[in-house]
Amino acid sequence: MPRLVVDAQRRFTREGFAPIDLSSGLDELRTQFALRGLGNLRELRVGEDGASMRLDNSCMQLLLVGMLQGTFERALGMDSSVDWEVDERETLRVEVKAL
Repeated sequence: MPRLVVDAQRRFTREGFAPIDLSSGLDELRTQFALRGLGNLRELRVGEDGASMRLDNSCMQLLLVGMLQGTFERALGMDSSVDWEVDERETLRVEVKAL
């Protein structure tokens, strides 16, 4: 079920809904995540080979995973795979890899 939620959010984001502007810079994105109560964005890396993110005190993890993957695919015009984990402290780590 989690993969279905992530994939649905990825498709929704890729097709037109762009809630994350990856070009905003870490400080701006950190503020936007905090204002929305999504967590404390600690790391974000985006390149042509993929994207990675670490978000402390995260919530709505599956939607965030799908949004990051869909935003990456939309911005770079390519398909990707995604893996994620959430630890006992609700730190979300996401790894998007270009296909």
